[in-house]
Formats: sequence, C-alpha cells, structure tokens
Amino acid sequence: MINKIIKDLIRTYRTSNSFILCDYLHIIILKSNLGNEVKGFFQRTPCGYNIIHINSKIDENEMNYICAHELGHTILYTSTSIKLFIENKLQIKVNIN
Repeated sequence: MINKIIKDLIRTYRTSNSFILCDYLHIIILKSNLGNEVKGFFQRTPCGYNIIHINSKIDENEMNYICAHELGHTILYTSTSIKLFIENKLQIKVNIN
C-alpha cells in the first residue's frame, strides 16, 4: 500500500525529495534540538496541521531518512496525534484526544 502511495506522490510531484513532498502536501517541517534520543516525530494538531519535527543534531542524510519516515506516518496514520522516532529505533505512539 505505502509503495503505491509513494510512487504516486513521486509521479505527481516529480520529486522523491521528502522535504519537497512535504512542502507540496502542506506539511510543516520544524528542525530543533530534540536531545540525544529522539531523532524526530510526527504531530497532527487539533486544528489539522501536520508537523514533522526533526532533531537538528543529526546529520543531513539522517534528516532525509527521518523526514521520509515521518512523511509515511502522515499518510498512513491519520488518527495518530504524535509518533516518536527514538535512537534505538523503538517507536512510541501517543494518542492525545
């Protein structure tokens, strides 16, 4: 399912750059110091804004990976409020309703 969605996005917007795709999809990207464990997380606000938070302490390649990963969450998990990507690859899903 996700593979088809990603292929369709790439074909529609003519890019595989996750940051550019987020821009087209009106997903806000915030880079900030998230400490040493959290690499990034996805947040959907009560007003419907989708925000991807990326740790500014990680390198550019990892930022690209985290952005693509969190973009997948914005597409697949429409009911999740927050999903964290932590250093040991464990993910924590938090529903705030």
